Amino acid sequence: MICPKCQNEIPDESVFCPNCGYQLGESDFTNTVSKGKISLNILFFIIGIVCAVIIIVILIAVNSTPAAKYNKAEDAFAAGNYERAIKYYTAAGDYEDAQEKLAEATIADHYAKGIEFFGKEEYDEALAQFKNAAGYENSDEMIKKCNYARGNLYLEAGDLLSAAEEFKAAKGYEDSNEKILDIGREYVKNKDYETALTVFGYVKGGKNDEYAQYAQGMISFNNKKYAEASAYFEKAGTLFDAEGLYAESVYNNAKSFMDSQEYTSASKLFIKISDYQDSSEMSNACILLSAKKNMEEGNLNQAKKELGTLPDNFSYNGTNSADLITKLNSISNWIGLCGQWSSTTGLAESNCKARNYYYDGGTWTHDIEKGDYKLDIKCRLNDDGSINLSGNGSIFVFTNWSTIQIGLKYNISKSISFDKKVSASDFGTPLVIDDYTTITLSAKGIELKYKETDNNSVTSFIYTYTTKVTFGTLSNTY
Repeated sequence: MICPKCQNEIPDESVFCPNCGYQLGESDFTNTVSKGKISLNILFFIIGIVCAVIIIVILIAVNSTPAAKYNKAEDAFAAGNYERAIKYYTAAGDYEDAQEKLAEATIADHYAKGIEFFGKEEYDEALAQFKNAAGYENSDEMIKKCNYARGNLYLEAGDLLSAAEEFKAAKGYEDSNEKILDIGREYVKNKDYETALTVFGYVKGGKNDEYAQYAQGMISFNNKKYAEASAYFEKAGTLFDAEGLYAESVYNNAKSFMDSQEYTSASKLFIKISDYQDSSEMSNACILLSAKKNMEEGNLNQAKKELGTLPDNFSYNGTNSADLITKLNSISNWIGLCGQWSSTTGLAESNCKARNYYYDGGTWTHDIEKGDYKLDIKCRLNDDGSINLSGNGSIFVFTNWSTIQIGLKYNISKSISFDKKVSASDFGTPLVIDDYTTITLSAKGIELKYKETDNNSVTSFIYTYTTKVTFGTLSNTY
């Protein structure tokens, strides 16, 4: 210990200082003992700290293992604390199925947040969370609910198109489809037909709604597509002015056909709306003009039939039905010949004879059967009372003669085509139509004769090719 007086070190058991003779008292011994105790306490304190650190290190080491982190993640997931679960599953790395559980916890966290946002009517945030949790629990249904709720908010704000888009995304949730149709109808009422059709298209079959039909009708009508417009307005029924627009569309469409000389189509359309304006008269006008056109084209039977449906002495733009009927009656015999004729009998021959002495090499023949050949006949009236007779068809003709059958040549479909001006009195008399062919038209039918002579002076023989065909069956009238 230290001498209190001279400050020199002396033995602990001394009762006086050997250096200065200072008498040591009891208190000096007490101080010494106390200092010893203090040193011991410090030692114990240090030991305690070291032990605590060791324990903490051990605990940290134990809790830092992947297994510990995985277990903590499991506890957090079970408690619904998905953010904490995500943290520990992430820290667990590849331990067991930590990565799979991490993915599940992440989705569950999105779902839980979606539920929370939805409860607070924060639908945008809720929708984003549910989309991230698609397929989990009832997330898909909640997505529809969010879209439906968002649609109602847009609807309340007057943003109809955005509302319709949200209801479309709701995919039939509750009355979302009906609300889409209501929005489409509102656009029709506001005459925004293009947008209306866009909205109606959000619902399967939406464009069949009468409002959608009306909208499509208006778009077609404004684009002068009257055939389309009339079809749409007819389906729109009595909505707004659909009935009047239907009649107007049909009328305009009929006028278009009339302007392009499609009189039959025009007449049928005018008849459909006979009570509209002058449609009834216009229908008759189309029939009259069609009859006149058919007479010009040689369809006399059709013209006669059409004129028979008109009121007596009906006139339009300088054309009078009575005048046309008079013209037809003047050539009534010819009218019965206008049409398509079929062959009933016929015979083709190929013959050889000597030029300067008697020799007949014989005749090859070919029978023409019923229906083998067709001949079209048309008659067009001229202002001077004459007739333009035209015909088109084909026949069988030989083109050579041979001593043996295998050497024969022939044309099985020689074209017969003519356009000849005749008079009414030529009915029943043979008419020359080319160098080899004559035709006779009578009440019994049509007889066509073909004759070609090969009189080549280089040879000693004359070859004659003839064909006679009777067309006795009228299969179609013109």
